[in-house]
Amino acid sequence: MKKWFIVISLLVVGVMLLTSCAKATTAYETPQTYVYSQSSSSGIPAPEITVTMPASPSPIRSAFGLDSPSNIAESLFGGGKSAQSYPAYYDTSSTGSSGSPGRATTPMTVTTTTTAASTTAAGSQPMIVRTGQVDMVVNDITAAIAQITQLTNDNSGYVVSNNKYSNDKIYSGVISIRVPAAQFDGMMNSLRAMAVKVTTETSSATDVTQEYTDLSSRLKNLEAAEAQLVEILTRAGTVTEVLEVQKQLTSTREEIEVIKGRMQYLEQTAAMSLISINLRQSSLVLNLVAGTRNARAGDNINFAASIQGGISPYSYAWDFGDGAKSTDESPWHKYTSSGLYTVSLVVTDDNGNKATDTRAGYINITPGWNAGDVAKGTWQGFLSVLKFLFTVLLWLVYLAPFAAIIFGIVFLVKRARRNRRMKLAAAQENEVKTE
Repeated sequence: MKKWFIVISLLVVGVMLLTSCAKATTAYETPQTYVYSQSSSSGIPAPEITVTMPASPSPIRSAFGLDSPSNIAESLFGGGKSAQSYPAYYDTSSTGSSGSPGRATTPMTVTTTTTAASTTAAGSQPMIVRTGQVDMVVNDITAAIAQITQLTNDNSGYVVSNNKYSNDKIYSGVISIRVPAAQFDGMMNSLRAMAVKVTTETSSATDVTQEYTDLSSRLKNLEAAEAQLVEILTRAGTVTEVLEVQKQLTSTREEIEVIKGRMQYLEQTAAMSLISINLRQSSLVLNLVAGTRNARAGDNINFAASIQGGISPYSYAWDFGDGAKSTDESPWHKYTSSGLYTVSLVVTDDNGNKATDTRAGYINITPGWNAGDVAKGTWQGFLSVLKFLFTVLLWLVYLAPFAAIIFGIVFLVKRARRNRRMKLAAAQENEVKTE
């Protein structure tokens, strides 16, 4: 009886202990939420930070090793992004003013919401990036590059790059410069004034004010979030907590540096306009070419010209050496008589510059097809065949005696051998009969 009483008593005490533990666990594991916000005097929305204190492990669960760490958010803060989380730490033993958590070792989740401004701030100046492209013809490439460089320096700009090329006595060049945006129009006017002719000119203006304003807003939000992370870092309780917060700080700092780099690039390109200049020499270099230099009378020959320098369009004056002329760019011509012909070409550009190329004895024409030539060729072929046959016959006549002598000697040798074999056979037959 006493045994059953003891068993029942232990069961009652056990149920009471389990009930107490369940109530304690519920009390400890109730999450708490705090909201932090900053005032902003710049008109840019400040980040709103929500601190959610996760369920605290109960003493009973901790004693048996049943508590687990909190999840740490993988990403943090970004201009125009939705709410994101980063780790923070609080002290369950104390509470700061305004309901803010104190210091301890249990992780909590901090969520921040940032909003990037999408419109230009009131009163801000527009940020315009201007670029220009000029293709022009000059008398001297080297002198033009030096003059452009001097003009750039006089306008407080600088040369980005310059290159000079040479091809068959013709020079060309490319130079890129940056000048203050306020000097852009004046520099374009100076380039037009120094050119013999401007063949192509383009300019463009890109408004980057919107992008710059958005980047500025994102930067302020990220810097504010970074400051909050630094504050949270000072309240971290363990090495693991410090490393987790430091990881988020590093990611935020990297994004801040990227935004600052882009903003600096926009500032520089808006302040210093880019102009690219392609230079061509005004003097002409001319080379004429023919599709073939050796042809028969009546063949159609194509002629063309290779031109470098000068100002298009060009005019052409061809002389084919047989009295025929042409003004086409790439003419075709037939020569009717055999012989050597001198071809010349005069090219004039749009500015009146001229270049001449003359080729003496350039085209060699041989006679073309006719009936007399065909008959003559046939007769010559027939005579060639007769000559061959006659030559063969002469060789046969010349070699016939020698051939007869050789054949006679061969015949006599074979006959002697045959007679010898017959005598030997007869002698053997007589010996057999005698025996």
